[in-house]
Parts: sequence; structure tokens; C-alpha cells
Amino acid sequence: DQQRVKQFLEILPDEIKDSFSGSVSVTHIEEKPPACHNDPTLADEVADYMVKHSDLEVRRSGLVSLAVEDFAWYSQQQKTLYSLVGVDCPYDLHDPRMVVSDEATLSVYSYWQHLLEWWITSDQ
Repeated sequence: DQQRVKQFLEILPDEIKDSFSGSVSVTHIEEKPPACHNDPTLADEVADYMVKHSDLEVRRSGLVSLAVEDFAWYSQQQKTLYSLVGVDCPYDLHDPRMVVSDEATLSVYSYWQHLLEWWITSDQ
């Protein structure tokens, strides 16, 4: 798929140039971002803490996301945990129709509060 996208982007400037006046150039960067990797031990420790010390619903889905995330660069150097906090909205984070309720905002605040409590009390 990456090769197909690269080929498409190589011919796109000519098609745009033929349709509009001006010029177009595309620079393809070969370096690809790494996968964002959660440390399994860290993920288990944080999830266990949340189950015991908060009223948040903890889901350990194990699902893989194909989203690209700058955070992945950190996961190559340090143990990391990339968590998704649900806010009970049918729209994606970048959708203009997304609305976060006050209750959901408090849940996110609670997540961060408990995460900091875990950090302070753990032997990470």
C-alpha cells in the first residue's frame, strides 16, 4: 500500500499542473514512523491500579490501531503506555460534530488524577 501511495503521489503533480496554472512538487520522505508500542507490564500495572482505585471502566481490548502517532517515537526509547479514554460520543476526535459532555470531561480528569497517583506511589 505504501508503494501504491508513493506512485500515486508521483503522478499527482502532473495531473494538478495540467488542470490549474502554477507548479506542484511532492517530496516523499522514506523514513516511516515506528509503531506505537505499549509496554505490556506498564499497561497491566496501570490497568490494575485503575480497577482497584477508581470507578472508571477499564477495558483491555488488545486491539491494534493503525493510526499514526508521534508518540511512537518515544516508545522506542522509554516504556510507554498510550491509552484511549472514551467519552461516549459517536464521533471521532477530529470530527467537528464531536461534543464532549461535562461528565466525560470529569472522567478524563479522574483518569489523569489516578494515573498521577499511580505514578507517585509505584516503583516505576
